[in-house]
Amino acid sequence: MQTKPSFDKDPESSSQYKTIRYLAENVHDFAWFASKRFYVQKSNCQVQVFKNIETWGFFENPKFWSKSAEYVKRAVEFYSANVGTYPWPQATAVEAALSAGGGMEYPMITVISGANDDASLDNVITHEVGHNWFYGILGSNEREHPFMDEGINTYYENRYMDSFYAVREGFLPRKWNKYLGNLDQNQLGFRVFQRSHLSQHPDQHSANFFSWNYGIDVYSNRGYYLEYLEKYWGKKKFDSAMKNYYNEWKFKHPYPEDLKASLEKNAGEDLSWLFEGLLQSDNKTDYAIRSLKKNADGSQLILKNHGKIAAPIKITAWVKDSIYFENWVPGFEREMKLPFPNRNWTKIELDRELRSTDLYPSNNTYRPNRLFPKCDPIRLSLLPLMEKPSYNLIGITPLVGWNDYNKWMLGALISNPVLPQQKFKWSLQPMYSTETKHLVGKLNLSYSRFIIGKPLYKIDFGLKAKQFAYTRILSDQQILNYNQLSPFVALNFIHDHSILSNGELKYQVHFIQDQVLNYSEKLPITDHVNNVIHQLKYTFVKTHGLGNLRASANLQYERYKIINSDKEQYLRLDLDCYQNWIYKKEEG
Repeated sequence: MQTKPSFDKDPESSSQYKTIRYLAENVHDFAWFASKRFYVQKSNCQVQVFKNIETWGFFENPKFWSKSAEYVKRAVEFYSANVGTYPWPQATAVEAALSAGGGMEYPMITVISGANDDASLDNVITHEVGHNWFYGILGSNEREHPFMDEGINTYYENRYMDSFYAVREGFLPRKWNKYLGNLDQNQLGFRVFQRSHLSQHPDQHSANFFSWNYGIDVYSNRGYYLEYLEKYWGKKKFDSAMKNYYNEWKFKHPYPEDLKASLEKNAGEDLSWLFEGLLQSDNKTDYAIRSLKKNADGSQLILKNHGKIAAPIKITAWVKDSIYFENWVPGFEREMKLPFPNRNWTKIELDRELRSTDLYPSNNTYRPNRLFPKCDPIRLSLLPLMEKPSYNLIGITPLVGWNDYNKWMLGALISNPVLPQQKFKWSLQPMYSTETKHLVGKLNLSYSRFIIGKPLYKIDFGLKAKQFAYTRILSDQQILNYNQLSPFVALNFIHDHSILSNGELKYQVHFIQDQVLNYSEKLPITDHVNNVIHQLKYTFVKTHGLGNLRASANLQYERYKIINSDKEQYLRLDLDCYQNWIYKKEEG
């Protein structure tokens, strides 16, 4: 099949008018699409013994859409089996350019833009069809509480895709998965935003979210939270509770408190950690194993909660290479002491599968037989992009440099992982200069302390050091070096949550030691001159759809000394401002 090449070859329209009347029951929205160029496919499914559902696909591009009616059928069957029975007589997917993102949902029908492959089309169709249950049938207010529609639907969409596709693409290319270790891409996105304190809690009005927060916090993270609950409860208990919620509240427009009450009633368990904690606050979770103490009656495992949410956590105990037992423990505040059997434990872990919201898994492993039981083993790696829980990953990346005095320099970048955000970051760049035959390079150390609240967002403490050649004395055939040590503290201000408007106040001191030639004697001798530069700089950045602003004020004070002279000093102020505007170019 091929699409029609132009409007000239479309079927002629009838000269007579006709009236088509549609009747839909129990709907709160409506959409209708028509085109003479549509290919039409039909299938059907049974979601109950006597209930037959027609599924339709209307499209112009048969390359990927030839299975569209089957994708709709499979989605209706999946959601009916796992959430609740589909109540309407038909479900339709339409291919059209009119869409918001990948698609837009309406009761019984969804409009979807183009797709690049079968799996991505199946994914979008399933997601949009799935909205029928939450936005359509349950009728949640997706503007005031978007997580009750998008978040829950994303969880079921992920379950669907995992059921029918062994390997699927995420927001990163599939080849990047080997760098993620045990993290999948949703977990990576969650930890990047959470550790950077850029996330927004999902139970708030959709107008409050910034664009990237809406994608991560409403879609991905909320599906991730429901997966967390499913792993904690088990799929059978979770599905039973969600089906009861669906049957209790369909066509009744539930709110978050109704969802919470329904789940708690069906499970017999308090879910404040999920709703008041994860969904309605910006608080974080961070558990750690503090110690394992042996006594006459057994052992005592002491756990620490560094966060502010008492969420459940899973404990795994290993003997050699086998799991001896694995259990969930309820959430707790501050500290928990657990009775623990006496065994020759090889390893005790929290959140082995990385399915909780624990932000820092580096403190989740305890090895009782090690000299330092809380220290993970060191592992070397090329290109240390992603951290790997249960290991202290040290990356070694080949490095080549050049400047006019050291010429070619060969070395390596040695550092801790880049992602997710690390509180303590370090990197070392030792290099060998082919010209001076000496080691040169850089050292960078920094520690970030995030502040919950505005306008102060983060405090950075750090130290930078470097050593290179800086000049060549031709008359004496000598190359001179310099050493620089620069401690700093930076206050980061955020003026709105999206970091579209932010500022940084940074104080830095540069201790510089220059190698010089002292000609006070008959023969020049190598000497050193020490200089100190104080630098105070404020930078403001504002990004807007119609232009960008960057402004800075840099105050610098230096005391320096030249050989055979008194100390000199100066005070300098630099002001910079950069503004650009985006405007529509006039035609003609």
